[in-house]
Amino acid sequence: MDVGLITALLERWRPETHTFHLPFGEATITLQDVSILTGLPVDGDPVTGVDPALTIPEWQALCLRLLGFEPDAHFFDHSRLRIECLDDRYRHFHIADDAPEEMVQQYVRGQVLRLLGGVLLPDTSSNKMKLMFLPLLEDLDFARRLSWGSAVLACLYRAMCRGAYADQSEIGGYLVLLQIWVWERMPTISPLRRQLLEMPSEQQDPDVPFRLDGPLGYRWNVAFNVHHVSTRVARVYRCQLDTLVDTSRRFLWEPYTDGILAILPQMCTVGHDIWTARVPLICFDVVEWHLPDRVLRQFGQIQGIPEQFDTSQGLHRIDRRGRARIDWRIRHAQYIDIWDARRDHIVHGDPILRGRSYTDDYMT
Repeated sequence: MDVGLITALLERWRPETHTFHLPFGEATITLQDVSILTGLPVDGDPVTGVDPALTIPEWQALCLRLLGFEPDAHFFDHSRLRIECLDDRYRHFHIADDAPEEMVQQYVRGQVLRLLGGVLLPDTSSNKMKLMFLPLLEDLDFARRLSWGSAVLACLYRAMCRGAYADQSEIGGYLVLLQIWVWERMPTISPLRRQLLEMPSEQQDPDVPFRLDGPLGYRWNVAFNVHHVSTRVARVYRCQLDTLVDTSRRFLWEPYTDGILAILPQMCTVGHDIWTARVPLICFDVVEWHLPDRVLRQFGQIQGIPEQFDTSQGLHRIDRRGRARIDWRIRHAQYIDIWDARRDHIVHGDPILRGRSYTDDYMT
């Protein structure tokens, strides 16, 4: 992770609007970015439920039933489990071809839990994962129907809202997504990929100069050449952001061309009709608003003056501390109702047909 880049970005993050304030207006990570860069499902039921708040022996029994092994008590910290416990379990663990279905499902749950707690939805501890997600994995068919992408974005929003304050020294959330988002949209800041994953000439598309075997973010899983950019230097990144202009060489409003969208696997475009839904994003206690009406230029639409909005009042004060065994489906019912009706909350703008002028109403 490029700590300098993350630091400079957080200084421009506004908790009131869930957007980065740049010299030419606002930009942010949206459900579209989550879908295309990660392939996580954004359309589905919210990731929520009852916070189990079990005792350690009860957690051990649940792990034995759902994961196939019982972690030692010293691996637990109340309702969190040390990540090294799963790493030790699966480092040399292999599933035989004739393994019973129950063992296969236990293995899958363990791997998914490790991905959720250690990568997609981490807290600030860096070595512990929340076990509240484990009961959601008991029925894997049910787990597939959940909107994990919106949950990841909700927790990233919350992490950035907390990390934006000067007295905050740690940050959680899926920061890899934030970093790749910057690399996709700001060419002068992003490193060069040493391996461009070139496509055969007979398949070459001028809009897609690379081969893609998964979500778009996968193309950054290569070695980098960083000689032409400054890395890990927050002061340099601040200067770059201060002088950023929205030209195709400095900032890309629409990096996902038709050519790129055409070669993405289906999992990256399922739910594309809700990418501009103005809805709350939910993950148990976390509720954060998705406000695409503030960044319509990211969807090829003219940016009008958005209505005044403040996401930080009240919602940011809600967390799991002191709220054992709460059913968050009931606690956040009003927000879940809006999410369930997400297709009724799609925002639209006029398509961009001309160059934007600084006398436009929004810039004024």
